[in-house]
Amino acid sequence: MSTSKGDPARKKPVARKPGAKAAGRKTQSAAKSTHGNDYHHGDLRRALIAAGLTILEADGSDALSLREVARRAGVSHNAPYRHFADREALLAAIAAAGFEQWGDAMTATGGDRLEIGVAYVKFAVDHPQLFDLMFGPLLSPADHPDLAAAMGRSFGVFAGQFSAITPPVLMGGASEGPRPHLIAPWALVHGLAHLLLGKRMAKSLTGGLDVETLTRTVLIANAQSAR
Repeated sequence: MSTSKGDPARKKPVARKPGAKAAGRKTQSAAKSTHGNDYHHGDLRRALIAAGLTILEADGSDALSLREVARRAGVSHNAPYRHFADREALLAAIAAAGFEQWGDAMTATGGDRLEIGVAYVKFAVDHPQLFDLMFGPLLSPADHPDLAAAMGRSFGVFAGQFSAITPPVLMGGASEGPRPHLIAPWALVHGLAHLLLGKRMAKSLTGGLDVETLTRTVLIANAQSAR
């Protein structure tokens, strides 16, 4: 049975614009690779570390996982494995970033010995969870070369004001003997930081002074008593 030209059952094919199919494929491809474009050339690693720092400061190291860091960074849960073999590797990278920040804070003082001590303590009080990860028992710098290097560089800023000893020796290399002139000021500022973090000092001891003023007062008093 023939169908007339006016039969509504027959529909003319819709003409596609040239290149429409190719354009559609490009759009789909671009949509699929959005995350890849966002984190090219190492941006993914920095984004994951930044997300890890945020989680650490808010919820502590127990809340850190590769999956949660990926979620916060807006990438797939497998993405972190491109840069970190496991959770410990992620923690080491976050700690290394903390040491870089700590070193920058001390460098910003311009090399003033008193202010370096103040910057040391203030960083600890401002970033308690990060400071605990940096100096706590969770990580061994000997197992993570990048962490050891960052620790050595930042600690060198502090040590440079008290000793000519090189950072590798400070961080566990060959020793030439005890360095009391370095250990004493380190113990003073590190101990003060922990006392403040643990809230173990009553106002009768601190006089209600803020962290920076209290640290300066303690360091000046210690210097005067050593004369």
